[in-house]
Amino acid sequence: MLTLLDEKILNFLNSFALKVWTFDVMVQLLERNMLFKGGVFIVLYWILWFSKKEGVNIVERRKTLLASMIGAMFGVFTTVLLTIVLPYRARPVHDSALALAVPSGVEEILEGWSAFPSDTATLACGLAIGIFLVSRTLGLCAVLYALIFVFIPRVYLGLHYPSDIVGGMLIGATFVVLANVHGVKELLSSRILEFSERYPGIFYGMFFLFSFEVGNLFLDLRDIGDTFITIWENIAIY
Repeated sequence: MLTLLDEKILNFLNSFALKVWTFDVMVQLLERNMLFKGGVFIVLYWILWFSKKEGVNIVERRKTLLASMIGAMFGVFTTVLLTIVLPYRARPVHDSALALAVPSGVEEILEGWSAFPSDTATLACGLAIGIFLVSRTLGLCAVLYALIFVFIPRVYLGLHYPSDIVGGMLIGATFVVLANVHGVKELLSSRILEFSERYPGIFYGMFFLFSFEVGNLFLDLRDIGDTFITIWENIAIY
């Protein structure tokens, strides 16, 4: 259900639409380009992974970073599942009753995909919380970055209601916090870090690929899955 706060925030941000064409285009760039949505966070993870700050246990830091990325991954998968099983929620840009001013250049985006909860918000918030658990300063910067450059653009373009963003944030934060409970963190990361010490070449090759997919919202894996589902459905028909 559309809340009053949802409507007020959405209408406030939408009041700036169509005012400056360049601004609308730049906001769309932030929304669609994965470098801005996930890439920035992954760069911070790699920086913290190799940081040699004195007085900081590098093993514990790496366990936290690894557990946080795995937690964010499960958070995204859970969010995608919820968009399928929960009642469908149309995106604001597709709801004619809202009479939104559609920003310049925006066409039919993500039509048929439920808006609640936001998997992008799940990823960004989860990764930002993981950074915060290692570095308070960088973590606060990551949270602020997510708010300005990830969350607000999605509401401005009519892709999400604010409550969609909040729902995704709560899922992301919950999974990352749970992943960093001591026993869970040890289970998720200890063996992997042992493997990294024994086979660093294999580990970092796989870690790069894993972190790339995390930052890319697993779009490549989703594409592979969708392709196999399509093939299976066509085989089943015949």
